[in-house]
Amino acid sequence: CMRLSHEKARVTTKTRGVISPLGEIIAHDVSFDPIVNVFDKENGNGMHRFIRIECPGVVEEEITCFDDVPNGVKVFINKKPPIVEHAVHEVEPIRQTHGAWEREFSFDQSEGCFKPCEDETTLEHGVLTIVLKKTVPRKWGVGKARNLIRRSDVPESGRAGSPTASECTLKSWNLEAMPPRAAGA
Repeated sequence: CMRLSHEKARVTTKTRGVISPLGEIIAHDVSFDPIVNVFDKENGNGMHRFIRIECPGVVEEEITCFDDVPNGVKVFINKKPPIVEHAVHEVEPIRQTHGAWEREFSFDQSEGCFKPCEDETTLEHGVLTIVLKKTVPRKWGVGKARNLIRRSDVPESGRAGSPTASECTLKSWNLEAMPPRAAGA
């Protein structure tokens, strides 16, 4: 039994009935729940993790990404209904999805350290692609101990100059603030 904070409140699903040409009632879920695929791919500059979110009809201003998730990213999409139903006269039943969607993508440290590549994040043809670069944590000493760690102790990919988990900061970015990508990039 679910308790509601307000006595007149009620729980409802975001489902609407649509009548088919045969007169059958077909339930239509209007909640926005995009298809998500996560995969790794070698990209010439090392291994990258790709998060592809299918979100047709979403514009850049409706997407916000946060890198405050340990070893990952959080995505928030607030999809507005593309058709304002009370302002139109439907000829056929209107079936559309809308609403807020949020998901955290947090990866286990055993898989590697992942840092968002903001400049490679794109929204093209209704697909949001977020790219995370797989990095290797660095090891270093402090003070006199710094000299005890030999370069051969640290893998090539974890040496100075490569991005590390310590470079991650608490921040968010919005796709509308991204500079336009060059053609053919």
